[in-house]
Amino acid sequence: MATAAETTQTAAEVSAQQDAPLVFTGPKKNFVTGVSFTAAGLMAFSMGLTHTFFVEATAWTFLIWGVLFIYSDLLQMNETYTLTDETLTISNAFRFWGLTRVWTWDDITRMDAVVKRNDPKAEDVKIQVYYTPADQPGVFNRADMAYNPDLVGAILERANLKPQKDNVFTDVNAIPQDNPGTYQWMA
Repeated sequence: MATAAETTQTAAEVSAQQDAPLVFTGPKKNFVTGVSFTAAGLMAFSMGLTHTFFVEATAWTFLIWGVLFIYSDLLQMNETYTLTDETLTISNAFRFWGLTRVWTWDDITRMDAVVKRNDPKAEDVKIQVYYTPADQPGVFNRADMAYNPDLVGAILERANLKPQKDNVFTDVNAIPQDNPGTYQWMA
């Protein structure tokens, strides 16, 4: 049985846990489509089927699309969202054109949840977070992310976003089942 000294935390430990950043990662992906397209393209070359232009062009198309599917899945899986008290940091080691984006909570102006079907599951909902830098009021940056109720709740709380008046998606743990559409939260 634990003693009172073992279960009691100091005020410094509690504040350190609250100040620790929240880290979320992208969803797990299935590479079957990309691997099968790539394998089909490579097999056409290795089996000597590319004697005619049409077959060779089809093999190259399958190979290129397979690599693009694999790269797309890697991008989504390796997206990392780090939430601190001051910023939302979006980083991805596979995105060569912008490894890290750092957004302050005051400049996150809107978040949308896009539900495109009846009876959706979590993987059917896409979240779009909009960022407008204070020094560039006409510029809108958007980050698309997979639905994660903990991530959505933390963003809503830290960015101080409120649901629009016609928004029935007020509880982030319960996705609206009969109302497909776009649900908005604004600053």
